[in-house]
Amino acid sequence: MNGVYKVSTALASTNYIDVQVDVDTAGAYIITTDTVNGMYFRAVGIFGGTGNQMVRLTGAGTPSVAGINNITVKYNTSNCKISIQVIAANTPAANFLLSGSSASCSGYTVNGTYKAGTALNASNTLSFNVLVTTSGTYSLTVPTTNGMIFTGTGYFASPGPQTVTLSGFGVPTTAGVFNTRVSPADTTKKCTFALTVLPAGGTTNAVYTMGGAPGNCANFTSAGAYNAGTAM
Repeated sequence: MNGVYKVSTALASTNYIDVQVDVDTAGAYIITTDTVNGMYFRAVGIFGGTGNQMVRLTGAGTPSVAGINNITVKYNTSNCKISIQVIAANTPAANFLLSGSSASCSGYTVNGTYKAGTALNASNTLSFNVLVTTSGTYSLTVPTTNGMIFTGTGYFASPGPQTVTLSGFGVPTTAGVFNTRVSPADTTKKCTFALTVLPAGGTTNAVYTMGGAPGNCANFTSAGAYNAGTAM
């Protein structure tokens, strides 16, 4: 889910939800939601193949009451539910820090495949870890890099460690490894990361050797706490 949902503020292009769909038969589709608190979402398109795919439903309408809204996404007899929090019109911006430093982001994730000449879709996202000190709205952006831009907006309901997902747009122009940054409106609070774009006709399968193979792994990193009986 992306976007800030405020009382009496009409939904815009930044208000959308991405849902995963398991396609049995290729063809045209219309995926919709019910209307709750004056809001609804809709997607129209064509599945060119089968299997798991991501679909972006764009939002419309104007919420009138603050609170949690349970919305049902529907296609034929299949459905699933999501929750959207509508906040007060005067909700301030959050205070938070990105994990890592200006020289290097830590714990970020690049999702999707990036190929030169291929437009980004709903599967092309970036996830970053942040530490929220004050709850409120947020906006994070990766500036235009090699024809691509990433952006994400939303609301932190509570302080503490959180993960923010940014959606990608545009068409990468050339292959290579590109170092760029992610930052809020205050660009002094930023971190830098690398994004790899494959050649247009290239394979997604790298050729590599594990460090330390075939013995003990070399220079590996273990993150997080591992407690018996506690799910990771």
